[in-house]
Order: sequence, then structure tokens, then C-alpha cells
Amino acid sequence: MDDSGIKAIAARLYRENPEHWEAVQNIEASLRGLADRKTGATARNPSGTFTSQKGAAVSLAEAQAKYYEVARGRVNPLYMVTYLGTRIMNRVVGKRSELAFQKLLDTALLEPEVAAKLLADYNPANRAALRRMAKAWLGNNAANLLDGIFDEEDPVLEAVQTK
Repeated sequence: MDDSGIKAIAARLYRENPEHWEAVQNIEASLRGLADRKTGATARNPSGTFTSQKGAAVSLAEAQAKYYEVARGRVNPLYMVTYLGTRIMNRVVGKRSELAFQKLLDTALLEPEVAAKLLADYNPANRAALRRMAKAWLGNNAANLLDGIFDEEDPVLEAVQTK
């Protein structure tokens, strides 16, 4: 969206409705902010190992190294299969989630109702308000909940009360 060619084309396309283009830019900036916030929350490896391996396919060398570890008796064969399977599935899931995010972004850009629903559902202020409300409700109704849990007849309590 920061490319000058895209901005020029968008200016032509949204010439009659510049507010809509402004809304598109706001949605894109918000989504970019969410992605940056998530990546900022993870620790960086100064060696760059994580970034070089992120999204990388399982190489033949990696599979062979795991096989040699099994052959030397250092790891269990089940570990090798689980490790390689996990790496492959994480790559598949990552690609699928990226495609799903792109489709959701396209849908949100074309349908204002979807964008409004996303903003309402994932707005941090709404989440904080729901969390406060849940804590208040649970605090006020904890006694009722505990009474419901301990309503079963306790033979020890009955024996103590009858004597």
C-alpha cells in the first residue's frame, strides 16, 4: 500500500469516493499493526537461526541428520518421525493461515459489515471490558456457584450434625 504506483491507481479508482480509500488504508494500517505487535512479542535469536528456518521446508540434509541420530541411538525413531512431521505440518498450517488472512483482508476491504464485525470482536478495549465484566460477574456469583457445587449430601457433615 506504500508503493507510489498503487497509490496512483487507488487515487484514480477511488476518485469519486475518497473516504472509502481512506477506510481501506485505515484497515490495512490496523492489520499491519496487529502483525507487528505479534512479532514484537516474540524474542529474537541474535544468531538469526530462527529467521533463517522460519517457513523453511524440511531439507534432505535435516532428515538425514535426524536419521543418523536414530542410527547412533541418540534419539528414538518415533521422535524423528514426530519432529519431521511437525516441521512439515507447521509449514502447511503457516501457508494456510497466510492465505486465510489474505482472504479475510480482501473480504473486510470489500464488505464494511465484515470489517465492523472484526473490529468489534478483536478490539482490545472490548476485550478488556469483557474481561472486567467476567471478573465482576464471577466475583459476585462465586458463592452461588460454590453452593451449587457443594450441594451434594455429605455423610460426614450429616453425622456431625445429628449428634
